[in-house]
Amino acid sequence: MFSIIMPAYNASLYIELAIQSVVNQTYQDWELIIIDDGSTDDTKDKVNAWVNKEPRIKLICQPNSGQPSIARNNALTHAKGELICFLDADDTIAPQKLEMSAEAMANQQEIDILFTDFNTINEDGGMVQRSYLDNQNFLIEAKNYLTPVGSMFLCSKQFYKFMALKSTAIHTITIVIRKTIIKELQPLFSTELTIGEDLDLWFRLLLNNEAIYLPTPLSNYRINPNSITKNDKKLLEGTLQTHLTNFKRFKNHLTPLERKCYKHKVAQFAEDLAYYYRNEHELLSSKKYYWLSLTLNPSFRATYNLFKVSYIYLFTK
Repeated sequence: MFSIIMPAYNASLYIELAIQSVVNQTYQDWELIIIDDGSTDDTKDKVNAWVNKEPRIKLICQPNSGQPSIARNNALTHAKGELICFLDADDTIAPQKLEMSAEAMANQQEIDILFTDFNTINEDGGMVQRSYLDNQNFLIEAKNYLTPVGSMFLCSKQFYKFMALKSTAIHTITIVIRKTIIKELQPLFSTELTIGEDLDLWFRLLLNNEAIYLPTPLSNYRINPNSITKNDKKLLEGTLQTHLTNFKRFKNHLTPLERKCYKHKVAQFAEDLAYYYRNEHELLSSKKYYWLSLTLNPSFRATYNLFKVSYIYLFTK
């Protein structure tokens, strides 16, 4: 029933906890596909120890790519399950995640996407925040896009607008997707993005598919200081590129007011990146992104910042 996709790179510290959380599932019809992305620690040894005693765990090794998208795409070519979900090597899932997901998808045969709430935990596994989306007032903020269906909520066909304009409510460790719709969508995870490749895929999926939200935290996201998303530069670049690509992709689906709001949001991402480069004294890059911000959302502030950086560059080169 389930294919669980897990990319891993130098994940020795936490990967056994991640694997154990899969083995502990109350629903036992699953396979776990682990893609080792050229680890240099003993990640492969720890995974192989599990492979030797659990036939549902598969290890596939590839040269280091540095991109979760490449690892996930590779794993998906080997997936045999009807339902696909994802688990990073430093995160865990609740024992009832697969059982509750299977039941929800069985009750909503016409829906191809399910996502849930999640918890955040620290390096030692201690709870940082329970029910992340609930604490973000997701059900209130997204109420115009949600319809109650028993204990779940049906997301309207316009939910991709909420994801773009308001909040990216779907997180990789919470989503369950029917394999049939993934087969129809190429490319899958974009290899042009190091960060944001998952959000890019959710945007593309939501354009043509409805989703169900199960408001129960069934995954634990570990706040790991070594995570790729802790790199400020990559995070800022990935966020900007993902939303800029998404804006170009479906701007014609937006009303004039929605288009204006989204351009303003993307312009702010560009300004944040420009400010980062300015602080790093990479003035040419700073100018580039201040200019992008200005073209997306003309304003006095954007004009002033572009002029200021250009002036500094002129007199310091």
